[in-house]
Amino acid sequence: MPHDHPAPAVSVLMPVYNGARFLAEAIDSIRGQTFADFEFVIVDDGSTDASPAILADHARRDPRIRVVSQANAGIVAALNRGLAECRAPLVARMDADDVSLPPRLERQRAFLEAHPRVAVVGTALQLVSETGAVGPEVRHATGQAAISRGLRRGNCLAHPTVMMRRGVVLAVGGYREFLRHAEDYDLWTRVVERHHLANLTECLLRYRVHGGQVSWGVAEAQVLGTLAVQGLARVRRRTGAEPSPLPSMPDRTFLNTLGFSPAEIDYATTACVANRMELCDSVGMAEQAGEARRTTLESAALRGGAITRRTITGIVAWQDFRAAVRTGRLPAAAGAFLRCAFAGVTDVPLMRIALRRWIIPDA
Repeated sequence: MPHDHPAPAVSVLMPVYNGARFLAEAIDSIRGQTFADFEFVIVDDGSTDASPAILADHARRDPRIRVVSQANAGIVAALNRGLAECRAPLVARMDADDVSLPPRLERQRAFLEAHPRVAVVGTALQLVSETGAVGPEVRHATGQAAISRGLRRGNCLAHPTVMMRRGVVLAVGGYREFLRHAEDYDLWTRVVERHHLANLTECLLRYRVHGGQVSWGVAEAQVLGTLAVQGLARVRRRTGAEPSPLPSMPDRTFLNTLGFSPAEIDYATTACVANRMELCDSVGMAEQAGEARRTTLESAALRGGAITRRTITGIVAWQDFRAAVRTGRLPAAAGAFLRCAFAGVTDVPLMRIALRRWIIPDA
């Protein structure tokens, strides 16, 4: 596609699918950046709500905004389409429900200019609820060594905070469709094998927490992708290549071939839900956190093994304990701790996991 203007210094890439509720606020946060030499590439992935009208209105008012419309194909297809449309050497990611603080692009571009070995740089973020209630700030590892270690355990770059070198991302193959529930984590694990990654300590994005993020089904799909990323990275480190053929989507059978047991998958799913419950609690979304808790305990009752059921019960009890301590409800905290302890002493692996997390919180 030809363009009449020279390429900007930065492209901002944002996929949208039925994001009308927070879309205008997200767009305005980019338009209000202190760094102005950017294009804003927004991929409308077949939205059926008011998103197209909101996008058209903003595009009329700001020539830096370029809307690319396509039939609904999913987040990975939208991201790869956007990467192909971006013209700048640096691409900043943005989500349609988040808010970038004014100096974000300026700070990240300056960092990448000063650190040519770094291919991707994220930032700290601040949690906000659906209603805008402000929660705590979240920071990840900052240096290359710490990030490399951290990526073996989980994702330590928040996708909507990153700015990345477009050429590097394209050279490693971009986003992969079969890992569409962990597409960013998969990308970082491939980039870190050849380049440096970093996080800024400054909080430059407000990340929206949604109630739907805490459901068991969403968590299980995300965990299957996350574990597949970890397993494939281990295989690449050991053999230099990935197994072939790869599935169209990771499932439990595929994870078994990568060395993950059913109990490990259930534990990881429960830990994911528990983390989302804590996020909801931290921004005052108690109703959503409670619904997630009920769903998780119901799921525990359906799991076959007694150890898995006790593990899920123990993790939820530990989450209840932390929430009760945080809000000063000491009797509730004591009861939750006893439930967690009972599950732990009857399940040695659970106690080992709990002790590890007490001693090394990000393990």
